[in-house]
Amino acid sequence: MDPKCDPSVDDSKDDKNVDMPQESMKTSASSIQSGPKLYHDTLGNHFDQVLGEGEMISVIPNFSSFKFKERYYLPHSSIIDVNGTVWSLIIYPCGDRTPGAISLFIECLSLGSSRKAFIEAQFSLVSEEISNSEYSRCMFSDDLERHGFISDNTVTIRLTVHLLAGIDYNCFSFNANCNSKKYIGMVGLANQGATCYMNSLLQSLYHLPKLRHAVYCMPTEKDNPATGVALALQRVFFRLQTSDQEVSTTELTRSFGWDTRDAFMQHDVQEFSRVLMDNLEQKMKNTPVADTVKNLFSGATKTFVRCINVDFESSREEEYYDIQLNVKDIPTLEKSFEDYVKVEMLEGDNQYMAESHGMQDAKKGVTFISFPPVLHLQLKRFEYSFVYDDYHKINDRFEFPEHMNLDKFLESPISCPASYTLQAVLVHSGTTYGGHYTAYISPRADGRWYHFDDNFVYQVHPEQAIQDNYGSN
Repeated sequence: MDPKCDPSVDDSKDDKNVDMPQESMKTSASSIQSGPKLYHDTLGNHFDQVLGEGEMISVIPNFSSFKFKERYYLPHSSIIDVNGTVWSLIIYPCGDRTPGAISLFIECLSLGSSRKAFIEAQFSLVSEEISNSEYSRCMFSDDLERHGFISDNTVTIRLTVHLLAGIDYNCFSFNANCNSKKYIGMVGLANQGATCYMNSLLQSLYHLPKLRHAVYCMPTEKDNPATGVALALQRVFFRLQTSDQEVSTTELTRSFGWDTRDAFMQHDVQEFSRVLMDNLEQKMKNTPVADTVKNLFSGATKTFVRCINVDFESSREEEYYDIQLNVKDIPTLEKSFEDYVKVEMLEGDNQYMAESHGMQDAKKGVTFISFPPVLHLQLKRFEYSFVYDDYHKINDRFEFPEHMNLDKFLESPISCPASYTLQAVLVHSGTTYGGHYTAYISPRADGRWYHFDDNFVYQVHPEQAIQDNYGSN
């Protein structure tokens, strides 16, 4: 359970959002509204007080009837009220991203008079066959039944919530300050459920001054606030620049046509980036900032086939906005670029059919005509496995420098020099079935790095931003 709670919640949720009949789940909830007390467990080393605690027991009958990737809210009467903060349980009985597993989430329905709340939440599955037996880690359905956690096609879930005070951020392996605007001049973005990938990308784009200026210059006076993506993005950027607290992205995701379910599903960050850029390019057409996206992010490659024994070459130029680089079994970024432009020999049974020259031995490859001012590199850490008929994540160590010159990969380096300084690193922690995105950004590319983890923003050592993200040894 992520110890950070999203305060940007909708208090107006009603029974229309419940995806199943209330009587299909039986729940009991209890709240302990005791006054502040010392907490003597492990959390006592990091929190001064427990302001309150609550517990919910949920019984799910007919467990085998639930469908994969369907989400179910518990009946509204089963919410937990802990010192004025209201919490509910969201259940994917057959898994959100992992088929055959139970996925559980806690949702804040109301923070009461508070703006923020820190909680410790524990989910556990209760076995009726084994006395006092509970299991709080991920388990697959077969294991659950074998160990007695599924009995008569019924699963019992216990949720315990402690509302905490006196947070020590070192408990979560970082040193941050709630008022990041006051101390470092920047604020974060609230996570709507699984929008960390979007938050990380938006922060990296916001910290490109030319793009931010172009976004502000887009004509949005006649845009519908409910559907205008450009207007919603302007407002997010403006609030990042002026707000003293974390910024909500709800208006932006609504302009995409997303509902709450979409906000709880993690999308592909590269695909999201391309769709957003296409939208901005269309909106900037016939304005003073037209071609800003292209001028910032667009480069060109030339794919060629060059005959060895005759004077013949076939080539095609292509525009790109990002470069996808291989990671598997490649140790460094420079080696990956070398792999990208590696020449393939077409000979023997694989000869090339050259116009008017017949079958010829040839060289096939790609070279870079130009690199853009802002170079977006997409590392291919997710790969399809034909053996397992599924995608898996490549965690190989892959080193990248803070400064790099790419002239040697250009067809004509004199006309288009390519020296770069690293400004942002988007990091995915987890597996192909789920995980968390954060961004390390040096806004001025001056060696001062900051970690953007949803609504938290704090300064880090350059080693944390670069070397610590190389991957496994």
